[in-house]
Amino acid sequence: MSLRQIAASLVVLTCFPQAAFGADILIQDTNAPGKGLNDPTQVSPVGLNFGTTRGQQAIILLQYAATIWGATLRSSIPIVVDSAFVTPTDDARFVCSSTAGILGITAVAAFISTQSLPVPAAGYPVALANALLGEDLTPGEAHIISRFNASVGTAACLQNQSFYYGLEGKPDAGQDDLLSVFLHEFSHGFGFLSAVDAASGSFGSNPPSIFDFHVWDVTDATPWQSETDAQRQAVADSVGALALQGQALAAAVPDFLEYLPTFSVDVPGLQNPVPFAPAGFSGPFPLAGAPVIAAQPLDGCSDLTNASALAGNFALIQRSGSDGGVTCRFLDKANRAQDAGAAGVILFNDQPDAPLISPSGSPALSIPVGFVSLETGTAIMQRAGVATVIGTFGQTALRTGVDSSGDRVLLYTPPTVASVSSVSHFGTGATPALLMEPTIQPSVLYQLDLTPAVLSDLGWSVVKGLSVVVAKALDPQIYPNQDPSYLLTLVNRRPLAANDVSLNLTFPAGATILSMAGACTTGTFPCSLGTVAPGAVLLTVVTLHVPSAAPDPFVVTAMASASNPSPDDVLLSTSVVPTVLSTGCSSTAGGPTLLGLVLLLLLVPQSPGRRL
Repeated sequence: MSLRQIAASLVVLTCFPQAAFGADILIQDTNAPGKGLNDPTQVSPVGLNFGTTRGQQAIILLQYAATIWGATLRSSIPIVVDSAFVTPTDDARFVCSSTAGILGITAVAAFISTQSLPVPAAGYPVALANALLGEDLTPGEAHIISRFNASVGTAACLQNQSFYYGLEGKPDAGQDDLLSVFLHEFSHGFGFLSAVDAASGSFGSNPPSIFDFHVWDVTDATPWQSETDAQRQAVADSVGALALQGQALAAAVPDFLEYLPTFSVDVPGLQNPVPFAPAGFSGPFPLAGAPVIAAQPLDGCSDLTNASALAGNFALIQRSGSDGGVTCRFLDKANRAQDAGAAGVILFNDQPDAPLISPSGSPALSIPVGFVSLETGTAIMQRAGVATVIGTFGQTALRTGVDSSGDRVLLYTPPTVASVSSVSHFGTGATPALLMEPTIQPSVLYQLDLTPAVLSDLGWSVVKGLSVVVAKALDPQIYPNQDPSYLLTLVNRRPLAANDVSLNLTFPAGATILSMAGACTTGTFPCSLGTVAPGAVLLTVVTLHVPSAAPDPFVVTAMASASNPSPDDVLLSTSVVPTVLSTGCSSTAGGPTLLGLVLLLLLVPQSPGRRL
């Protein structure tokens, strides 16, 4: 089996000398020729992914994931991620059927416990231990080992699913965003995992991981790692019983997790707030009230005849199947009310004792829209016949996904223990959905949400400013008279926007820019990006033409600037790769050694997301 080291990000520097660098993350290709990351199947470019074979596109996705994390974490020691795609025949751990299966398996190559680490009793993933101690404790070996299912989309394995290979986060229905999977998997390799066997509560021969030292038993109000096996086992299968805690995580919760809107009405006999589900196309929910007025016609399937009465009030509209044989959509009903000047819309069911739904559609409206039961809607109408009914939007006492403290985030502890998912993921009750939940939700993008805060609490140094990384895509060498592409990734880890942001790229004399796509499309540098929102991840793909007299090494440097600089910024990144005069390929010798715990990433389709 041939091994290739693929540079994902190289030296990252800054004008601020105080350890203000990112992380050098390398992708090690351990697939055999013609397989997985070397799959020669011809494909069309998709979503900024310019690869022309399936293997190339997978490598580019891995490299982009590495640049995102490389712009987020700090380490003076390169982090090697051994990666390959395999089939269930190659690896029996990849159990798969036409409707359910495992997408990926990630191993932490070693857990390190030593008096030199901040918590000597904890097991630190080797990549984190290396970063903290400033030396490679397992030289010549990979630090994270990831395997992915190459059979997804075949008759025997998730036949109605496929991976989305684009870099823009726009998967179609039935596609799983592969970049999100890679980012999720890397997070486990960096330390987002428990060392416990959730079925028994035992750590076995392993020390508790540093992650376990941050797990809180909500039920017994005690640290998880200090309990007995029996105590841990008793709560590992109890929903809401475990939460993750840490100073950085607590500070990040208000920035990412939302309160849920509530709805109350002054109708005798109804218990407030009433059962309520916000619509997917709703505008913001104000903490305000207004009279609730029934629309005319009540189903809102045609022009509203009482528009003047609805103006400034909440329109009450009933669910319906069709109007004259034409489907009458929730969005259309709400749009008519918005056009009439309504301040909000309350949709109610047309079937008794039916579960609430969250009406979907796009684009989003500017007014709040929610859904209540037939029983609630009927009670409102009856009361409105004799008195004015005031409806009021409020919010839950706690943000979604947290325990009663308000700053600890609940972990995934389903009633039936999932041996590779329980405890090592966030719970599924957060809004918006989080990267480290056991399901991939379409709304999860590449901002990494709470994950960097968790890693900070574990001991990682996390970039808190504007950060740039440039990486040569695909093989880490340059050939004269060829056209290599570079991934230029900008991440804003500041809590506030970065203003007047500009990117520049320098490269050897004689090289020229053939194309630019993504955030910068001007065809020249510097490139103005204007205001970059907090948490934003911006990618520019730059293709150069290399002259025949290319220097060796070939140095490409990316620089970022903002009108409001911060000492936490990482504003300079340099890619240094050799120039090869022949067409030969270099390879590394030897293979990775699998050590320590293994964490599986399970993925079973489960509407509307995917089970991890």
